[in-house]
Amino acid sequence: PGYLQFFVAAPHRYVELPLHFWYPSELVGEATPIGQNALFYGAYARKDAPASAQILPVVILVHGSGGNAPRLSWLASSIANQGAMVIGANHPGTTSGDSDPVRSTQVWERALDIGVILDFLETTPPAGTNVDLSRVAVIGFSLGGHTALSVSGVEVSKMQFIEYCSERPFKIDCLFYNRAAVDFTQIDQELYEASYKDPRVTVSVAVDPALPRAIKSDR
Repeated sequence: PGYLQFFVAAPHRYVELPLHFWYPSELVGEATPIGQNALFYGAYARKDAPASAQILPVVILVHGSGGNAPRLSWLASSIANQGAMVIGANHPGTTSGDSDPVRSTQVWERALDIGVILDFLETTPPAGTNVDLSRVAVIGFSLGGHTALSVSGVEVSKMQFIEYCSERPFKIDCLFYNRAAVDFTQIDQELYEASYKDPRVTVSVAVDPALPRAIKSDR
């Protein structure tokens, strides 16, 4: 596939949102491994290659806490080769080299990131690309799995989250917060419990999603 990187403004953040795009390309030429490091094999793509002329459905990949979009290149490349525009963001505050336990509790930021991505595709998609915004899927892993559920209408309870970690302080997710002495009472309840459903998202896939016990019990 082809591969591009962009930075877009996000009104709810103090920094731009780094975006990574994988898409079908008919260019034949040298490819570069994306996302390869000492721990992960990369998946090959052609940087800045022209996109094929077809109209593409959209798949947004959402990494887990401490992860990043290029590490999902194995999946992104495979989906792009099947005929989709695939987009992953490095979510500030919860990405590799910038992972803050306090920011990880601010789950609404990631849901808002999805809206920024879709707004970008509606107004200024990468040159030469054509996307079908009636077909949008979000696939998320762990904290990203929660994001995938959130943009499909799932809502969470601050109190249920606090009770969960109070009862299970040594669970891996709660331990991550407790080691950093995160004060859960300081979480903005209104933002935490709001709905972030985006009607443009037609399919959500949540792989081992975070916060299942925080999902509002009355929903």
